[in-house]
Amino acid sequence: MSVDVETSGLDRRADELLEIGAAVVDLAGGVLAEFSAMIDRPCGGFDEEALAINGYRERIELARADGLAMTPEEARRAFQEFTEGVLRRWPETKLVGWNVGFDLDFIDRFMGGGDGPRWSDRFGWHHLDAKAVARAFADIGPLPDGYRGSALADVAASLGVDPGRSHRALDDARTAVAVYARLLEEIKGGFVPVPALRAA
Repeated sequence: MSVDVETSGLDRRADELLEIGAAVVDLAGGVLAEFSAMIDRPCGGFDEEALAINGYRERIELARADGLAMTPEEARRAFQEFTEGVLRRWPETKLVGWNVGFDLDFIDRFMGGGDGPRWSDRFGWHHLDAKAVARAFADIGPLPDGYRGSALADVAASLGVDPGRSHRALDDARTAVAVYARLLEEIKGGFVPVPALRAA
């Protein structure tokens, strides 16, 4: 299951979770289930740069108008139900994402648990980070300098993966798992970079 979040800033202890996206895919890349929640929060005191990047102010107004905005409690309950359904149906599910530790810190805090197990613990002790794989791949293959540390959308485009709408949680969750799968194809093929990455 690939997860992604949009937040009110980068401080994992103080900033707020604004959007959660999750995409469950099989080994062939087929989508089995998806989840998306826009969390309705007042924007006072939020990092304006973060809000500009993810477009939260405009998007939450549209979600409110369409009746799609969720309170934090509604989003927490819906995501818990989605998680339980995924693990019931596919108990071997693992977590993947782009810089996934960042997303999991926010999700774990949002989902609560206090001193008990974290939400992410339900998926086993290890999680797959597509960004770490991309960096390792860049170290091995003759890739352009700009590839290392690039944004998800840039790496996706260089691999021929449609990045969808960047900084939308569900789109980024879909993109992260597609990039991860594409990098694994390259690794299995003997570390030969795709044509789009051969140019200096």
